[in-house]
Parts: sequence; C-alpha cells; structure tokens
Amino acid sequence: MTKKHNRAKPKTEHGHREKMKQSTAIKMLSSASAVALILVFILVILNIQANTRLTAFTQASSDASGFVGDFVDASSYLTQEVRSYVVTGDQIHYDNYYREVETDQNRERAVQGLKALGISEEENSLIDRIQTLSNGLVPLEEQAMRMTQKGVNEDAINLVYSGSYENTVSEIHNLQDKLAEATEKRVETERSRLNFWINIFLYITFAMLAVVVAVQIIIIRYVTRNILRPLILIEKDMEEMALGNLDHKLALAEDKTEVGKAVAAINRSKQKTNTIVRDIDYVMGELSAGNMTVRLAHTEHYTGAYTDILTSMRKLKEAQSSTLKQIGAVSDQVAMESGQVAGGAQALAQGATEQASAVEELSATISDISTTAQANADNSSLALKHSQQAAAFVAASAENIRKMVTAMGDISRSSQEIGKIIATIENIAFQTNILALNAAVEAARAGVAGKGFAVVADEVRNLASKSDEAAKATQELIHGSVESVKRGEMIVEQVSQALESTIEAAQKAEADIAQITSAIREETESISQVAEGIEQISTVIQTNSATSEESAAASEELSSQAARLKELVSRFKI
Repeated sequence: MTKKHNRAKPKTEHGHREKMKQSTAIKMLSSASAVALILVFILVILNIQANTRLTAFTQASSDASGFVGDFVDASSYLTQEVRSYVVTGDQIHYDNYYREVETDQNRERAVQGLKALGISEEENSLIDRIQTLSNGLVPLEEQAMRMTQKGVNEDAINLVYSGSYENTVSEIHNLQDKLAEATEKRVETERSRLNFWINIFLYITFAMLAVVVAVQIIIIRYVTRNILRPLILIEKDMEEMALGNLDHKLALAEDKTEVGKAVAAINRSKQKTNTIVRDIDYVMGELSAGNMTVRLAHTEHYTGAYTDILTSMRKLKEAQSSTLKQIGAVSDQVAMESGQVAGGAQALAQGATEQASAVEELSATISDISTTAQANADNSSLALKHSQQAAAFVAASAENIRKMVTAMGDISRSSQEIGKIIATIENIAFQTNILALNAAVEAARAGVAGKGFAVVADEVRNLASKSDEAAKATQELIHGSVESVKRGEMIVEQVSQALESTIEAAQKAEADIAQITSAIREETESISQVAEGIEQISTVIQTNSATSEESAAASEELSSQAARLKELVSRFKI
C-alpha cells in the first residue's frame, strides 16, 4: 500500500497563473537586494561627503570669523596708535603704526583670507567699503603724526579727535558689525542646508537598509518554502524508491519550475526502472518455466548502465539454451555408450578372475624363495657379528699394547730425569764433602773450641760419602732399567705390528662379510617387494573384477538416467 500525500497541485496554464521559476524569482529578489545595497552604498558615500563638506565649511566659517576679527582689530589698532602718538609723542606708537601699515598688513591679509573663502557679494561689498573708509583715514592720520613731529600737538589731537574722523571710525565699526552679521548669517544658512541633506541621506539610507532586510527575509522565506521544503519531500520520495517501492506516488506534481522539472525527471526514472524490473521479472518467470525462446519486450528502455543488464539477460538465456542442448546431446551419447561399457565390464570381470588364480600360484612360489633368502641373510648377519667381535677384541689388545708402549716410554723418560736428579745429588755430595773438609780445617785451627764443630764436620763428610755411594748405586740400577725398557719397547713394537696386520685382515674379512650380507639382504628385500607387488596385483585384479561387475550395474543405471534426462530436456522450448 503506497503512501498518499494530500498536496494541492500547482496552477497550470489552463485558466491559472503559471508558477515562476525558482531561479528567476531568486534572481529578481537578489537583484532588488543588490540594487538596494548599491543605493545604500551611494547614500553612505554622499552622507560622508556632506559631513566632510559640513566639517570643512565649519572650519571655513571659523576662519572667516577670525579674519573679520583680525580686520576689526587692525583698524582699531591703527586708530589707537595714532591717537596715542599725537597725545604722548612717544616714538613707539609711531613705529607700531607704520609696522602695521607697511609690514604686518593685517587688514589686507584679512581681506584676502575672506575673499579666498568664497564670501558672498554682500560681504565682499562691505569689505570694500570698510577698506575704502579705512584707507581714507590713512592720509589724515599721517598728517596728524607729521604735525606731532613738528610740535603742533594740539592741532594734531584735534585732527584725530575731530567729528569727521570720529564719524568715519564709527561708520567703519558699523560696517564691521554688518560684515560679522552677514558672515554669521551665511554660515548658519549653509550649515542648515548641509544638515538638511545629511538628515535626508540618513533617512533614505535607513529606508534602503530596511528594504534590503525585507528582501533578504523574503528570499529566505521563499527559498525555505519553494526550495528546501520541496527538496525534503523529494528526498523522502527517493528514499521510498531506494527501498524498492517503485509504485510510490510522488508528493509533488510536475511543472515548469526547477523543482517541477526535477520531479518530472524522477518520474521518468521511476517509470523506466519499473518497466525494466517488470520486463526482467517476466523473462525470468518464462525461463524458470522452461521457455528458452522468450524475448525482452522493452529493449528501448535499456540505455546507459541498463545496457549491461540487457546484455547479461541475453547471455544468460543463450547460455541456458546452449547448456540444455549440450545436455540433450550428452544424454544420447551416454545412453549409447553405457551399453558398450556394460559389455566391456563383463568381459573384464571374467579375465580378471583367470588372472587372479595364476597370480596366486606365482605368489606361493616367490614366498618359498623369500623364506630361503631370509635364512641366508640371517646366517650372514650372525657371521658378520662374530667377525666384528673378534676385530673389536684385537683392536682392544692393540690399544692396550699402544698404552704399554706409551707407559714404557714414560718410564724411560722418567729414568732419564731421575739420572739428572742423581747427578745433582752427586754434585751436592761433592760440594758437601768439600765443605766438611773446610769445616774440619777450621775446627782444627780453633783448637779446643772447635772440637764439637769438628765432630759435626766428620759426620757431614760421612753423610756426603754415603749419599755419593747411594747415588752411584741408584744410577747403575736406573741404567739397567733403561736398557730393559728399551728391549721391552722393541718386543712390544714387533707385537704391535703383528696385531695391526691382524686387525687389517680382520677388517678386510669384516668388509667382505658385510658386503655379502648386504647383497643377501638386498635380494631378500627385492623378493619381498616382488611378493608385495604380486599381492597388490592380485588385489587389483580382484578389485577390477568387483569394479567391472559394479560398472556393468552402473552402466545399466546410467542408461536409465540418461533416458530420464532426455525426457526432462524435451520439456524445454529451445
């Protein structure tokens, strides 16, 4: 039972609005978001430029105020210095005045700075009027200072404090106030305008950011609803197909969107796979029923990797058909030849029976020969054993004689060493005798006091004489022993040579007996092997006889089975 999904089908072109492709919708939304971001970027740049301009204008306004202040201060400074000079006559005020006029020129610098900032026509007109009035006072002020230098102080004072001078100074101050007001008014107007545009750019920027956020939210919701959810449903459908449920109905319908096209491709794949599976199922059912002439009905669907399945099915059918044909032919051949095998088996059984009786007679004869050869081998082995014992005895005797010769040689050498020792003893006795004589002489010289020592010297001399005599007697005995040992060595050497000749003869006899014994044993083993071979031949002949009878029975059974196999093969349609 397949799982059904109650999902509404998408609207089609039959009276309904067709769905937009997911890629097109995403491109449109992404384009709108990109345009909004570009606008936001432009607005941010414009806002930065406006703020930069506002900052620069604020700085320029500050500079303009500074220039106006410098101009007012310079004008007031000139008036102050000229009046101080005509009142006090102090030269420093005179120098200050002309330093300002000729060197510092703060008024001219202030005017140039204001004009460089881009002032209005009104401000420019006021500056020109102030500059004209200020320059008009210079001749009057210079005249007053010349008069002061000439000592006409009162007239000079009256000149710089006169009504016309004062009026001009007052007019300059009024114009300076108007200039300050005009500058402040212009600065305030420009600042308000820049602030207005800055606020407008900020509002538009926030609005564009809101649009971008809204578009991104729309994109996310659209992707979630129209792409992610359909992909999840497609994944579930593919899992059902992977489990082999090819009759499963897809949750989504086909349309012209990307997801709809994917659903269409899945449907085509499912239908194709279902067709191939049913085709294979039908062919395998027919083959199992014995119909070797069945053909695949939908070969046009076997494309790509499915071509291997088509090739394998064809090879399987051809292989089964060929195998069945060969089985039929073989069954006929087996049925024909099984009769021949049965006849040959009967003849073989009869001949094997006759061979078995002849082999039994031959086996009895060879058994007697083997018994005789075994007895000879036993006697030869016994003779070899006695010969080996005699050879061992002679060898032991020879070894004892060799040891005796060695011992006699050792005695001879020991006697020689004893002779050397006796010679040493004789020498010691000779020296002792000399010492005893010397001692006797010295005792005689000593008189009564040496009598006791003389007795000892006599005893030592007597002992030396006895030692010398004993050494000579021992030497004579040893000389006689050495001569006897030499004669014994000659006799033992002759006996040893005789024993060696005996040992060689015994060894030769032992070798000859061993060779004879080996030959007898080889003959016995050969006879035993022949007997075993005859027994094996007898066993094989008996086995062949039994096997021949069994083969005859099996051939009859094989002929029956071949007929049965032929009957079974005839049921298949080849």
